[in-house]
Amino acid sequence: MKIKIGLTASSSGWEQLLLQEGVPFGLIGKPSGSLREQFSVIVVNGILNGPEREVIEEFLRHGGAVIGSAMYMQGVGKTQYRKEKISYLLPEGANALPGFSLLDLDVNGVIPREANQVRTDQNTFCVFAGPLCGGLAIILPFDPGDAMGDARATNRNFHAMRDRLPSEHVSLVSKGEVRQLVHGGLEFLHHERGLPYVHLWYFPDGFENVFAFRLDTDASPRAWIDETYSVSRDYGIGFTWYLDVASHEGWVSHFGKLAGQEIGIHCYAHTVGKTREAIREDLTRALHVVREEGLKPHGIAAPYGIWTPALAGVVQDLGFFYSSEFSYAYDSLPLFPEADGRVFPTLQVPVHPVCIGSLARVGYSADQMRQYYRAVVQQKLLRHEPLFFYHHPAQRHAEVVRSLLDDVTSRAIPSMTLGEFAFWWIERLQTRFEANVDGKNLRLDAISDRGPSGTRGCLRISRPDGMEARVPITSTFSADAVTWRERKPFVVPPDIRRIREFDPRRVLGDLYTTMIRKLR
Repeated sequence: MKIKIGLTASSSGWEQLLLQEGVPFGLIGKPSGSLREQFSVIVVNGILNGPEREVIEEFLRHGGAVIGSAMYMQGVGKTQYRKEKISYLLPEGANALPGFSLLDLDVNGVIPREANQVRTDQNTFCVFAGPLCGGLAIILPFDPGDAMGDARATNRNFHAMRDRLPSEHVSLVSKGEVRQLVHGGLEFLHHERGLPYVHLWYFPDGFENVFAFRLDTDASPRAWIDETYSVSRDYGIGFTWYLDVASHEGWVSHFGKLAGQEIGIHCYAHTVGKTREAIREDLTRALHVVREEGLKPHGIAAPYGIWTPALAGVVQDLGFFYSSEFSYAYDSLPLFPEADGRVFPTLQVPVHPVCIGSLARVGYSADQMRQYYRAVVQQKLLRHEPLFFYHHPAQRHAEVVRSLLDDVTSRAIPSMTLGEFAFWWIERLQTRFEANVDGKNLRLDAISDRGPSGTRGCLRISRPDGMEARVPITSTFSADAVTWRERKPFVVPPDIRRIREFDPRRVLGDLYTTMIRKLR
């Protein structure tokens, strides 16, 4: 039997999710032979006609497993649904889908009648996970593929131990949580079938995680640039700098003298272009100045983290290799942005959107900032999310930056620039493998040598007993020859709902921030 995910219909959103996971997948098409041997899980991601519904039910009757939206699963095994407005989802108790936290959606949900897992903001169950037609099913109140193409943005609070919560303008749908939900669902279905779950690991060289530190130079004078660079030099960690070019005109060449750093583009003038022409004019001018100084930027991060389809089009036209805007995605793995059915080819590399300035705006002391970042690092390690953070030299607080670097280096977590990780991720996307289960034996075969091989890329295998291991992509696998370990569970903070409770202080803060941005 193959460890492979079958799709009932083409879906750029689902393909993005499965590429992030690094699990083999393909369209089921017109079945030839036993689907049970060809696919370990089938994703129902489109409306089924009569014959297609029969194929899915037959797959289930032979012990197969499916995951899909209630809208598409209607009628399979006589399932029914009801509609309900959903602001967010939240796991609760002994959940069959561990790993995800509060998942923002803001959609008209389609809830299966048999829902027995996961609460909505209205505190009703909205997900079914369990036996169906002799097999196993997870029925969701939304389609994850559609959610990945949602380009809406809004202001959101982020969890912290203090009463005042930091906020930022980010993507409305928490795409990182969508992936965590899908990951937990696929793992659950494989394990309930007695199968291992096998996917490409998320970091190079078998590393536990990777750290990267992004700097938006927003009007920072040279002395503050050098102060931040001295931190990089003291720790031997290369930072990724996005230049607010107009603020540094006349001494842009100085950034070329910062050894071991990546230099990218933030903007020429720190404003949000309202038209494609305005964005193109600004970025073209910034590129001209920077290239005149001999610098060769590969990446861009737009002012205020604001992503739009117009920006994506210009970024593509100007040949940037990757982009990083948290109003499209944050706290997630790299992906290709999508809007209105169009997928843009420039890789998006998400970061954690709360910077030191965000914490300062709500009155955090330096010690409270340190505590905040320690908690975020711990959460990301448990959930296998990249440790990608950002800062502005003009916000100073070098002692907080040093505390973050102390935490990361004490855990022996290696560092990369965002550009280095982006280039590696593209290699990872080109890696293909097959995993076949025969009784208790697992065979792994690399079928593409274009991507990372040897120590650069590896597989994660998790077993139904809760143990996991990382192994090279080889044609032979011996369970006795690898080190298995128990994965530590991520526990959702018990007060997580308060981040979506109304807070008039945040509203006032958002209005103030919006006003300041318009005046700049």
